[in-house]
Amino acid sequence: MPVMRVREGKRGPVMANSEASDKWIEHRASDLDSHRYTSTFETLARTSTERGLHFLDTELSTGRRFAKLARGSKNDRVAARRRKAARMAYDSIQRHLAFAEALPKAQLNKFNAELTEFKSELQKLGEQV
Repeated sequence: MPVMRVREGKRGPVMANSEASDKWIEHRASDLDSHRYTSTFETLARTSTERGLHFLDTELSTGRRFAKLARGSKNDRVAARRRKAARMAYDSIQRHLAFAEALPKAQLNKFNAELTEFKSELQKLGEQV
């Protein structure tokens, strides 16, 4: 705070310049706003990453389910439709893989293993991936 002691000592009177005090208050307020915005940004970034990871997990689960349904379909049109849905899930995962980078190493390894299995399932259905 911009104050000056009138006399020596820790408990003596102080004097402040109103212009310097006003500038200090404005600067201090902007620092607090900056901290608040940084905190908000960090919260938004964390939430976005969590939702992105949930999205990837959901797409992987859904895609694998469609692949399994396509393998078990007796009707060729139904099988083709389910294979297409599985492929769309796989392509969506590929577009959003950046979210997986936020996973801890053990979870990332598990995710990559499941994605490799999903890719293999699609290849068995005749998809070129």
